[in-house]
Amino acid sequence: MINTKKAVRSFLRLDLSIAILAMIITLPEIRAELYQVDKIQCVVCGPIKNTPLTETDESHKRDMNGQPVPLSQQIQNDIVSQQIVADKVPVDPSAADKYVETLKKQNNLTDTDLAEMFEQIGRTYVEGLSLLNEQYCNEMFMHHKFKSQQVATDEDVLKYYEEHPVYTDGKAEIQVAYVDFDDNTKVKMQKAVDKIVKGQKPTSLTVQWSSPITVALRDIAEDKKFIFDMNPEQITSHEGHGSFELYKLISKQEPAMKTLEELRSTIVEKLNRTKLESMLEDYNQEVRKFIDIINLTDQ
Repeated sequence: MINTKKAVRSFLRLDLSIAILAMIITLPEIRAELYQVDKIQCVVCGPIKNTPLTETDESHKRDMNGQPVPLSQQIQNDIVSQQIVADKVPVDPSAADKYVETLKKQNNLTDTDLAEMFEQIGRTYVEGLSLLNEQYCNEMFMHHKFKSQQVATDEDVLKYYEEHPVYTDGKAEIQVAYVDFDDNTKVKMQKAVDKIVKGQKPTSLTVQWSSPITVALRDIAEDKKFIFDMNPEQITSHEGHGSFELYKLISKQEPAMKTLEELRSTIVEKLNRTKLESMLEDYNQEVRKFIDIINLTDQ
C-alpha cells in the first residue's frame, strides 16, 4: 500500500502552500516573484483520491443558508463522496439533476433565482449546483447506509415522551375596562368599582368593556399573572395612576401536556437524528482505519 502521508508531505514539503508565480516585467530586466494565494489546512487521503482542503475552503465556503461550512463538515463530505465510490453505492446518474429540479419545483424557483441564491453565498452557478449535488449525495448515502437501522420502536418513543413532557401554552380570554377618578371622585368611584367586582350594577357608573382579548400565559406581564388565578366571569380591580383597572375573565385554558400522537413524528425524528449521529460517529471511527486526515496547520 502506498504511504499516502509520506507522499503528500513530500509533495508539499517546500512551504505547504498553494502559490502562484507572478511575472513582473520591467525593461530591460525581467524578474519573477512568488506569491502565496492559499494554504492547505489538511488533506483527506482516501481510497479514491487525496483531497486538499485550504484556508479559503475554511473561511469562504458557505452552505445554502449562507452559514460557514466547518472544516470538519467538509472533511466528512469528502469522506462520504469517496465512500460512495469505494462501496459501490448504487447511484442513479440522473438522480442529482432530478433532486435539483424537485427543489426548484417545491420552492417555485427558476434557474435565474438559483443563480442569485448561489451568488448570495459566494458561489457560481456551477459551484452552487455542485453544492446541491453534494447535499443530495450525503442524504442518499445516509439513507443507504443507516436508514434500515433507524427505526424507533414504540417503546423508545413512549419512554422519550414520558421523560420529555411538552405542554401547550396556557391562555386566557379577558375584557378590560378603566374607571377614571380624581381626588374629588375617587371615593365615589371606588364604591362603584367594588359593586362591579361583586357582580352588582352601580347606578352611578356605566362601564365600557373592551372587546375580548386573548393572552398567552408566557406573554403576560408578572403583575398581571393574577388573571390566571381568576375564575370565568370573575372581575377584579387594580388601582392605577388616575384610574381603576378592571379585568373580567371570560375563559381560560390551563397549560396541558401534549398527547403522544401530537408529538410522535417529532419524537421519532429526534430519536432517529440522535441514533444517526451515534452511528455516524462509529462509522467514522471505522473509516479512519483506511482513511487518513493529514493536518498541516501545525507544520
